[in-house]
Amino acid sequence: MRLLLFISLLSSTLSCSRPTESSAPPAQQQEARAADPPAVGRFVTMEDPIVKEYIVADVVPAPPGSVWRWTLRNPTFRFRMKQVENLRFHADFTVQPTALKATGPVTISWVINDHLLAKETHSAEGFKKIEKPVPAEWLRSDVENIVSAEIDKLYTTPDGDKFGFIISNIGFID
Repeated sequence: MRLLLFISLLSSTLSCSRPTESSAPPAQQQEARAADPPAVGRFVTMEDPIVKEYIVADVVPAPPGSVWRWTLRNPTFRFRMKQVENLRFHADFTVQPTALKATGPVTISWVINDHLLAKETHSAEGFKKIEKPVPAEWLRSDVENIVSAEIDKLYTTPDGDKFGFIISNIGFID
């Protein structure tokens, strides 16, 4: 009797419908993903192909490869670094002659992660550089660090456009 029951179960299992021809599984589709943005580092030049990744606000767009950009009132950038000890903040910028004639002396305040690093008044036109040590406790490793500058007076062009100063590079150096 048990043998009969076993054979009966076996034959019912084998008689279950099977596809007569082999069928391919449905085509798999890759999930569409946006490419990750390039990683920002601790220093950028305005001609860097990924400079837009560093800019947070108030930097005027420029054609690719431009070595400088106009700023507005509060240019803001983001940086990432692994090591935060013994770094200096560095920026090369220009106080444009026509702008300076129109505004008179300008004061630029440099802020790192909400800490005022420097406040400098410029009464002469031309190329400028700021380079100052940054306390390690002001910086964070492996997360965004925000650097901003604020100029007290904007230059207004005859067309009504407003500009701050010209930036060439900015970031952190050893």
